[in-house]
Amino acid sequence: MKQLALKISNEFLKKNIISEKDIEIYRYGLEILISSTFTSLSVIMVAALLDSFGYGILYLFLTIPIRVTAGGYHADTYKKCFFISNVSYIALSCVFKILQQSNLPVYLWLIILYLSTAYIC
Repeated sequence: MKQLALKISNEFLKKNIISEKDIEIYRYGLEILISSTFTSLSVIMVAALLDSFGYGILYLFLTIPIRVTAGGYHADTYKKCFFISNVSYIALSCVFKILQQSNLPVYLWLIILYLSTAYIC
């Protein structure tokens, strides 16, 4: 991943898209972009394999803004981040399927939503 980001940023430098002083910033940004793209695509693939493609898309639309703005746990490596993100989706998907089968009344769903939101904030 670092090699790919370095190669792309060097191409930007050769084509005078960026300056020499900005190359490290672009390299780091490209690493994050590549890592995030691979992780998001893998969550979508896992969701498709679990027959919950729509939930995978919804998961990404809800978690990406929260992760960007709220911070939280940061893995030491991109591989750990990739693994944790996928395991988190699988665990959440399994919990959702169990809760969905339990036929909880609407007010309990609202309580779960409130507690989840309070925990995040």
